[in-house]
Amino acid sequence: MLKKDFIWGCATSSYQIEGAASQDGRTPSIWDTFSHQPGNVFEDENADTSCDHYHRYKEDIRLLDELGVDAYRFSISWSRVLPALTQKSKKGLDFYNRLVDELLEKNILPFITLYHWDLPQYLQDKGGWEQRDTAYHFVDYARTMFDTLGDRVDNWITLNEPWCSAVLGHMLGTHAPGKTDIQITHTVIHHLLLAHGLAMQALRSELPNAQGGITVNPFTPLQGEEGQEHTEALESYVNFHTCMYLDPIYGRGYPQKHLSQNPTITLPIKDGDMDIIASPTDFIGVNYYTEQILVAPINNMFFAETLETSADKTEMGWDVVPDGLLRQLHWINNRYAPKTIYITENGAAFNDLKNNDRVKDSKRVDYIQKHISKTLQSAREGVPVRGYFLWSLLDNFEWDKGYSKRFGIVYCDYSTLERTKKDSFFSYKQLILEHSSKT
Repeated sequence: MLKKDFIWGCATSSYQIEGAASQDGRTPSIWDTFSHQPGNVFEDENADTSCDHYHRYKEDIRLLDELGVDAYRFSISWSRVLPALTQKSKKGLDFYNRLVDELLEKNILPFITLYHWDLPQYLQDKGGWEQRDTAYHFVDYARTMFDTLGDRVDNWITLNEPWCSAVLGHMLGTHAPGKTDIQITHTVIHHLLLAHGLAMQALRSELPNAQGGITVNPFTPLQGEEGQEHTEALESYVNFHTCMYLDPIYGRGYPQKHLSQNPTITLPIKDGDMDIIASPTDFIGVNYYTEQILVAPINNMFFAETLETSADKTEMGWDVVPDGLLRQLHWINNRYAPKTIYITENGAAFNDLKNNDRVKDSKRVDYIQKHISKTLQSAREGVPVRGYFLWSLLDNFEWDKGYSKRFGIVYCDYSTLERTKKDSFFSYKQLILEHSSKT
């Protein structure tokens, strides 16, 4: 296995790139169901085919090899490997066996995310993350993957951005399963974190030499105006959108101020749950795209007003704020003192146009360079950052935005599925060469 002080990588997720939605026994996930309901996704698009990575994974791994990355972060399609509650799919498991073997043949470390939002629909039909049993089903699924790939995979991420699963999926309704209930949202938060803790315990039991952690998308915005009202609004915002996840993971319990300010909200905590959630992790994954500036008041959905700035914007409408990454990494390090931090996602969507087999994406080149610079600066300043995973290798299905937003450093023509390396691909390759060499 590759051993490095700093790991350079790329990241993707299963539903966004794999396609083959009903092939070889795969059953629907909540995102299959959600995206096939009119009005949920831009132009009613779905990921039935997407980039067809399921059939083209060797081509995509060749791209990773040419790029020179040390590692590849990808997720498992839960319903591809367990198409029913207790039914394992040999064809589904074999796909990930082949994928891992191909990566290792190229000396690329697999970083596996077990859950990137695509809950099997058969579990949603039983109540999904609202039900405590889903956390136990998650552990059974995790053990299946540990048993299948644990002899070759040393790095495991339990959940990707539980905030998105809970808030976007159950409070705002813009992500699957499309619910809008604040109490349910808090129930889901607890069951997601319970699933994480149980999976970490299973990892310790099954693969004691492996490394495990969770990926979060912390919100650490700036305060837009002076005054106690704005200070308290910022604290309330960070408590709900960040500390609700990281505080219990690091043994602090849920932020009591948030719960006391919202006494009608309850959490389904049972004896021992908080100890399980606080099971030690080897690393924290941080996904960073932008930084906001907030002012009071906090509304009844725990959001505050965002101030407009003169910063450059991505196609998502997000400010480009490289210094925000530096501030966030220091905030996390100062508050939680994690053993290791990986930047598990960082990237930007721009309006990329292919012209004569070239995609000039100078804004993305600039974005990547500046954020990598801040990542390395944080390491020099004592933050235990040990890796950077660019989002994303490929243009792909961008959830409720469909195919309208392109994050990849490789352009995907969705009509032909042809891959074209963008200028940012070559720029990132050069940055990797400058900062490290493959061993």
